[in-house]
Amino acid sequence: MFRFTRTEVFAGQPTGNAPRTPARFRDSATGATWNGRGPRPAWLRGKDIEQYRIGEPG
Repeated sequence: MFRFTRTEVFAGQPTGNAPRTPARFRDSATGATWNGRGPRPAWLRGKDIEQYRIGEPG
């Protein structure tokens, strides 16, 4: 049997407590938001996303 500690096995792994990325786009009709990461949500597909940008471009 191996005798590894939890710290040894999961060293350097994300803890799940990482800060959330703020929303960059908002659908004013539904209030849905997207931070720009991952696949583009259905409510933004085929549309000019700049019309949904929150605040100034960064």
